[in-house]
Amino acid sequence: MTFVEFNYYIGDIIKYAQLIEHDIRYIFAGLAQGDFKENLELVFSNRITLGEVVKRLEILDHSDNEHFFSEADYKYLRQITGKRNHYVHEAYLNFIYIKDFEHSKEFELEAKKLEEDHLKLVKLSRIVEENRIKALRIYNRV
Repeated sequence: MTFVEFNYYIGDIIKYAQLIEHDIRYIFAGLAQGDFKENLELVFSNRITLGEVVKRLEILDHSDNEHFFSEADYKYLRQITGKRNHYVHEAYLNFIYIKDFEHSKEFELEAKKLEEDHLKLVKLSRIVEENRIKALRIYNRV
């Protein structure tokens, strides 16, 4: 991977993390009891984090036998904030000050991790979007 490609993938990771966070909040607001608009206001306010929304969504999702997400999906959903923060605040610092960093082991490790996370986020984003549409239709929220 080149540095230009690395930069592209970082941007894509941030995009997919935002899309997933948005859709997870909508799914939760749709499944939660009460007024949908009030639920949306709650989950989009700064009072509730993505991690908390994921925890609450998992409880709601497992309240019957029809689950929107697998255990593997929830495991990765719980990691998204940390992954996003890593790429926003740390990834570049792990190699950028190394002379000829594109040929360094540190860059290679970050690039490999980035490719793996990108692939997972692309797949998860599709699953989350499909489930947002499904959940909002089932619960008549659209």
